[in-house]
Amino acid sequence: MMLASRQKKYAEKYALIVAGLFLGVWLFQAQAVYAAALPGSEFNMQIRNRMEIIASTEGLSNPNERWNSLNLNYFQKAKEDTLVYLQATGFSRPEGGGVLSNFGIIKDWSKSFYTQTSVGFGSNASYIPSLVVDQDFNFKFGKNQRYVWTVGGTYFKYFDNSNSLILKTGIGIHQDKWVFDYRLFRNMNNPGSIESFSHQFSVAYGIEKRYWTTLTYSFGQQAYLASTLGIPAAVNNYSQYLSLNYRRWLGPHHGFIAEMNYLTLTDAYNKLGFSLGFFREY
Repeated sequence: MMLASRQKKYAEKYALIVAGLFLGVWLFQAQAVYAAALPGSEFNMQIRNRMEIIASTEGLSNPNERWNSLNLNYFQKAKEDTLVYLQATGFSRPEGGGVLSNFGIIKDWSKSFYTQTSVGFGSNASYIPSLVVDQDFNFKFGKNQRYVWTVGGTYFKYFDNSNSLILKTGIGIHQDKWVFDYRLFRNMNNPGSIESFSHQFSVAYGIEKRYWTTLTYSFGQQAYLASTLGIPAAVNNYSQYLSLNYRRWLGPHHGFIAEMNYLTLTDAYNKLGFSLGFFREY
């Protein structure tokens, strides 16, 4: 009985760590897409060609670890109504390195409708999905089409054959130099058909070609069924994520990006991260 109890306790602790890793990848993907395009295609289509390089470091407590990553982004205005982007991120962690790459398209179909589509592939690491498919449908309405309603979904598949489907919807509001955005996520994870909900609020202030400051706050439950050690354990942990991102143009075609973020995962760990990057437009 004591052995089974210890084994179950170890399994639950391991499950918490894995849940945090999966959450970290999900948040990274969400933030990467958000950084690529704020809500509203009128912002997206101001971007011409842009290259970015961003280095990040994150310190964890319990376990005491440091995660490092290097992110490369490329955006190209393929047509007046089409923006394509490529992203690749290399990870360095105690359990091993890995790479996650992503290709996406933002397409204006009319003055009131545009889509954002992306697909990503990861290397064989426990914390990186093997496949990520993301699709957003965006509808603009109201005076000067300042409101943007988004509905879509993201599918994750991992190398251990587990998978997640995240359905999402939300509203974005453009008011002069301000952009307000809210997202609701319904997370469905297999095996086990475990479901949970999470939320994301963001506020951005700025002017393209000068500066953008973005504050993002996410919270909710991250749930799935852990069966790594042969003892299935349902994990359902409350998480909070806060980030402050600043993009500044130092000239007509170049500038820097800086970010500080903090993640807390109940009964698992806290994580403090810093990022610094540079971009060039042409």
